[in-house]
Amino acid sequence: PEEWTYRDFATKLEVVASDASEYLGNVPVVFGEFGTYFNYGGAAASKAANYLVSTRILDRYYEAFESLGLGRMVWCFSPENTAADGEGWNKEDFSIVGPDGQPRGWTAYVRPYVRAASGTPLHSHFYSQHHFTDPDKGEPVPEREFVFEMESKESAAPTEIFVPLRQYPDGFYAWITDGAA
Repeated sequence: PEEWTYRDFATKLEVVASDASEYLGNVPVVFGEFGTYFNYGGAAASKAANYLVSTRILDRYYEAFESLGLGRMVWCFSPENTAADGEGWNKEDFSIVGPDGQPRGWTAYVRPYVRAASGTPLHSHFYSQHHFTDPDKGEPVPEREFVFEMESKESAAPTEIFVPLRQYPDGFYAWITDGAA
């Protein structure tokens, strides 16, 4: 589990994404059917640990997608999921909804994101509570901070950022360097 918890997925995803631009032109890239097992160490032990290993793996995936500016769709949502049979197809347990019908690992995949940008996006990153200390800096990063940077404004339309209530039940602060909120 430790190997997967701190794995860098960005390098491999970047290689695959570059194939799309090489062979298909300058098209948006959306990754589908990525995810993780929710039964590391066995179904009961994983649930007792609040699916921490799986949640950290999902967080690393999302950080990689954000760093590369790529779209994504997590796999899978299966309300029929059971502890014995997983999704029932091949006994895998990938569902973000557990056998009890409750969401699993949501702190990794419920994230702020930019719905519409009035300029060209340069960088986007959400520092979830599962983000670990950046080895090159040696300092802990803020928890639940969302950063978005873009080039100069190219439209009079507003930039829209989705801020999930589930991550910020007590509200949030916005800090901007240009414009108004």
